[in-house]
Amino acid sequence: MAPAGAGDEADRRVVQELLDRYDQALTDLSAAPEAADDPADPILAAWHAVVPAGSELDEGVRGRIRGRRAEGLLVEPVEPGTLSYVHRAEEVVRSAPPAGVLPPPEELAFTWCGWSPGLGRRVSGPGGGPGPVVDDAVAHALGTGRVVRPGPDEPWMLGDLLESELTLLPPGSTDPCG
Repeated sequence: MAPAGAGDEADRRVVQELLDRYDQALTDLSAAPEAADDPADPILAAWHAVVPAGSELDEGVRGRIRGRRAEGLLVEPVEPGTLSYVHRAEEVVRSAPPAGVLPPPEELAFTWCGWSPGLGRRVSGPGGGPGPVVDDAVAHALGTGRVVRPGPDEPWMLGDLLESELTLLPPGSTDPCG
């Protein structure tokens, strides 16, 4: 285990790879909001491979998805095969493990820049096809996060992803985190 302090390139890669998986899982779950409550759905399984089931992050995000679903809304990518949500790790810091805990958990704290080019859309339009777009603004956000690994043989999981700033940009804006 690396010492506490500024994260190295391997730590940054761990965080970014987990954020990439989070973005894909969140994109998929947001486009299929019915999966948020279906334990047999592989979309929810992919989500829980990144975000611990029952965690504050899990409940908060799935609660927002449920709320949109209740209003007949979903979020989908602008183009098939792209993401509705993108987070980029910026500064990564390795936290010191708590004394006396064996095996010691690993924790990386980080800052992030994110954007959401996805489209808010009604669940279905006339004739059952895609519904109309109701939100095409691009969200740009900054925040902090934390990834944790309880032990050396355990996978890294996203512990927190907190937003500290949010700005809405015009539709079609390019990635401000570039």
